[in-house]
Amino acid sequence: VRALKPGGCLIAEELDFQSLAVDPRLDAGTRSVFSTVAEAHLAILSAQHGFDPFYGRRIAGDLTAAGLVDVQTEGRTSMWHGGGQGGRVLKLTLVQLRESIVAAGLAASADVDEIINLCDEPQLSLVAPVTMAAWGHRPAVR
Repeated sequence: VRALKPGGCLIAEELDFQSLAVDPRLDAGTRSVFSTVAEAHLAILSAQHGFDPFYGRRIAGDLTAAGLVDVQTEGRTSMWHGGGQGGRVLKLTLVQLRESIVAAGLAASADVDEIINLCDEPQLSLVAPVTMAAWGHRPAVR
């Protein structure tokens, strides 16, 4: 904030994973496994990597606490599809976290593998994490 000129604007963006949900047209069993694996991946990221999957909804408060004024925020999301960019991002993340998820007992290896494979399938459609944008201004000198 100190680096801003008086009246200058700071914009910050961060993800919020509240929205990570699959298309309800997938069968109930697959949706359940996806939910388990998605929660496990967030738990491992939080516990082992200091990641806060829900920071996006707090970013505006942090800008206010840092002394910015007129803070505003908005979120945007998209759909991720198996075989597309979003599916690849999720697959690569799960491949990296697979052993930790299984070792922590958060999901069975077969379940993690099922979702990794689903990330290549066109029937996978899910709401991507919300990208929260927040902005505010350094108070003007009076």
